[in-house]
Amino acid sequence: MAVVATHVLMVYRGTADPNVPVSLLDALLHFAVPTFYFVSGALVWGRYAGRTASDYGQFLRSRTLTILAPYVVWSALYLSLAGARGDWTYWLARTPMLLLTGKSWYHLYFIPVLIFFYLLTPLVAPIVRRRPELLLGVAYAIRILLAAPVSSLADRVGGPLLVTFAVSATTHLSNMALGAWFAVRKDRVLPWLQRGWLVLLGAGGALLLANTASVLPDALPSVLDGVTVSVAMGLLVLGMVGFAFSLRASADVAEKVARAGTLAFGVYFMHPALLLAWRSVLDATGTSGLWDSTWFPVLSILAVTLGSFAISSALANLPATSWLVGIKSRHGMKTATPATSSETTETRRAA
Repeated sequence: MAVVATHVLMVYRGTADPNVPVSLLDALLHFAVPTFYFVSGALVWGRYAGRTASDYGQFLRSRTLTILAPYVVWSALYLSLAGARGDWTYWLARTPMLLLTGKSWYHLYFIPVLIFFYLLTPLVAPIVRRRPELLLGVAYAIRILLAAPVSSLADRVGGPLLVTFAVSATTHLSNMALGAWFAVRKDRVLPWLQRGWLVLLGAGGALLLANTASVLPDALPSVLDGVTVSVAMGLLVLGMVGFAFSLRASADVAEKVARAGTLAFGVYFMHPALLLAWRSVLDATGTSGLWDSTWFPVLSILAVTLGSFAISSALANLPATSWLVGIKSRHGMKTATPATSSETTETRRAA
């Protein structure tokens, strides 16, 4: 829902003052994507530390169906939407680069970056196993110190599309590393996170809000600004993890949450299309002024989220379409292995 909310609130970006509630909420909700990369780092980089090459090869083959194939189909859908709304020749000429960088639509960058991190696993896993703190330090140094040079190089090599990919990769490398570090050091650090999750959330949220609202001095060097954002997001993610592990739910509730979680990948792919339809209806009926009200963004977030879940559930329950939402099963969702599943009993316990 946090990802859906950030995309719904895009309508206010560039128009709302940084200090107004909608801008501050938008900033806070950006914990969602870093958290997902954190989980991926724990379940992929952390899981394959010490595993064999055949395990890794099997993992990549499974991801071809559960991630790569749906990504290509949804990219084609969004490219068709873009072409219908603009110049077909423009989009067709750039299709290969758009697919490689995830810029067929604004949210799809996530998948190529995730695949890039998957491909780094054989290089990263030995470091995770032996020196997870070293990996974490290097990843944050790359995010803080090398983001600008990497972006400049990407611009010279591949232009603006490659810049977006490079920025996302350097930014979320630290979140993948943080997740891998947590997976290896879980027994040691989890008790501290469970006791201090509220402090972590408060500190991370305060730093992020201060940076968004320009409370911090304008004269801060760009490096320190990068440190502020990186530390704030890391604290927020660790706070969310501590909070999640502190929850005590019944087996029935846990099963329902897990089943809803299997639909998250489909919701991620689908919600921008529903949001586009939602906004088109408002424009066509002359009711776009509703965005100025306090309650309408909340209604929009709920409507797009619930609609995306409903359609994802319908697709997931049909064997012929379940793969479109990342469900790996010949019988639909009932025997599903989701795209984000760890796929083994050992990893499920670690998760």
